[in-house]
Amino acid sequence: MKKGVFLMVCCLLLVLMAAAEENVLYPILENDLWGYMNRQGETVIEAVYDRADDFCEDGFAAVGKKEGKKICYGIIDTEGNEVVPLSYTDIYWDNGLYRLRGLEGVGKEGFFNTKNGFLQEPVYDAVYPNEQLVEVYIEDCYGFVRGDNGEIVIPVDRLWPPYAVGEQEGYLFLVDGGGCGDNEVTCHLLDENMNEVVFPEGLMPASFVQEGVLAVQEATPEEVWQNVSSGENPKMGLARADGTLLHEAEFDYVHPAHNGIVCFWENEHCGHMDLEGNIIVPAKYAVVCDEIGRYIFYGDYAMIEEETRYVVIDKQGNEIFTAERYSEKGELWMDIISDENFCKYYWHNGGQELYGLISFGGEEQVKILDDVFEHVWDWNGENGLYPAKQDGLYGFINKEGQWVLPPYWDDTEGFVNGLAWVEKDCKAAYIDREGNIIWQETRE
Repeated sequence: MKKGVFLMVCCLLLVLMAAAEENVLYPILENDLWGYMNRQGETVIEAVYDRADDFCEDGFAAVGKKEGKKICYGIIDTEGNEVVPLSYTDIYWDNGLYRLRGLEGVGKEGFFNTKNGFLQEPVYDAVYPNEQLVEVYIEDCYGFVRGDNGEIVIPVDRLWPPYAVGEQEGYLFLVDGGGCGDNEVTCHLLDENMNEVVFPEGLMPASFVQEGVLAVQEATPEEVWQNVSSGENPKMGLARADGTLLHEAEFDYVHPAHNGIVCFWENEHCGHMDLEGNIIVPAKYAVVCDEIGRYIFYGDYAMIEEETRYVVIDKQGNEIFTAERYSEKGELWMDIISDENFCKYYWHNGGQELYGLISFGGEEQVKILDDVFEHVWDWNGENGLYPAKQDGLYGFINKEGQWVLPPYWDDTEGFVNGLAWVEKDCKAAYIDREGNIIWQETRE
């Protein structure tokens, strides 16, 4: 009986997922104007706009129409209704909300919440959306309002802080002082009820890491200000958001985590630990690039770039792959390992650069497809199909480097919601995963 109910629920979920995919709308261009079509290529919203963004997951899209020499922007729903009038100078998606700018020429900002349809008219000099709260500014003073109703949570009367301030995972970072004549920087962590979280004496929150875990710094407010002024940083450790210390403050820096692995710096070397503060890899890698993506875990592996070599490690700290950076081919450039556990690379030698792929895991721990592509987009691989270029044309490969759709198109933006925007002979089209044309641009 329980098995039957389970199967029924699974079938219902599959039906709902299929229906949701079928209801997705896609921007189309007809006679230099934008509209929207459904998955079958049928026009659902007529092409009357000069700009048409993709629909967000809640079923809203920013659009724009020309009025004289300017374009006025608003927001429509999937039936083409204007839920936010076309009277703004700009609208764009930002961290879960639409930011609205310049009602009728006034240079202020507001926001639109797609979850409940709340519209905050532009009354602030700037707004910066977060997951639940919105950071707002008036004349260089900042505060916070709720994203679902605009209610003021922190009054807009604090002076511009020296550190980033924001909300994450139900907690709010608040930084007071610093450069405001107080000669101190005080970092607070507030819970969802705006109550301050108490940390062990001598520790202050520094930044969120992941899953209710924070980096903490060992310093008093006055010491933080002195360190900011001198360019030095206090030692950092790891703690839970309830104030429980996980690892003492002995690191030079602690980075945000990905997939449960935290990166830290010690004596100009990089190491890794888990969210319980247990060291996985001691600080032994002299990373030469300060780009955080060069040593964090997006998937099950992390790529570390040292001065003379690249190293790939797994979550247990094992080195599963190394490659010298310099050879007779030139300088090796390896990209970040994606959450699909593969990365692209190429040799830089001043001439034509051919890309290859390296995949990790599976029966073959490391598999290299050597120097075959002119370009690969590993960041836009919906359903395992990645745009790749060969002989001047684009097609789609899987992460093993095999052509699923051979190179044919002049350009593409990759697959989004099951269809890919492509161009051929100066005409745009949408194709499905089998390469069938669902819609093609028309011109008079």
